[in-house]
Formats: sequence, structure tokens, C-alpha cells
Amino acid sequence: MPTATRRQLVTDAILTVLTSAGLAAGDGEAPAGAAAPYVVLYPVGQGATEGPINDDQADVDWLYQITAVGVDRWQAEHFADQARAAMLAGTFTVTGRAVRPVAWSSEPVQRDEAMPDRLYYAIDTYRMQDNHAP
Repeated sequence: MPTATRRQLVTDAILTVLTSAGLAAGDGEAPAGAAAPYVVLYPVGQGATEGPINDDQADVDWLYQITAVGVDRWQAEHFADQARAAMLAGTFTVTGRAVRPVAWSSEPVQRDEAMPDRLYYAIDTYRMQDNHAP
């Protein structure tokens, strides 16, 4: 098995924080066998890099989306709030790195009218700072 990239290690650390908070959390898809409510973590891009992009010790900002899914508005909003609390209080363990959330934004809860089950979802975006730990 290939060695995990820094991005993958940060993604795994976020998933650990979410599941440790008691949330059913999926990695890019709904958790296997889970019915709503649950959250789904999506890596959505890279922000700024401080230092050469080929420097594996350079500081990086990673962008993540957490989508909270519920059978009604209350459930989606509640799970988004629980995920946010876990993210803000979480310890993100990545050997040799200091990882923490530095920015957060959210969108209004919406109902997915196109799907037969018409679930509600709330989308939050996080910017995670990944710094070399001395």
C-alpha cells in the first residue's frame, strides 16, 4: 500500500474527530449502512501554500466541506452544529504537523427536491491550517 499523502493524513484526522464526537461520518459518501442523520466529509481544494509547492514541510491550508444530512431541517442543522463543535474543539493528530481549523463558513439548510427521499442538508466549509510542528 502506498504511503498516505499529507492531505490524506489530515482528512483521516478530521474523520477521527467527527466519529469520536459520536457522529456517523462518511468519507466522500454516506456512511455504509447509515440512515440520516449523518455527515459527509469532502476534501474540496487547497488554499495558500507558504513555501515552495514541492517542499513537503511547507505550510498549507486545506479546504474541506462537511455536509450534514437529515430527514428534516432540524436534524440537518443539529448535525451541522455538532460537527462544528467537534471541529472547533478537536485535536487533529498528524505526526510532525500542527493542524487546526482557522476559518469556517456555512450555507442555509436546503431540501433536496430532486431525490425521492427529499433529505435536508447543511453545508459547512472549513479551512484547515497545516503547519510543520518543530
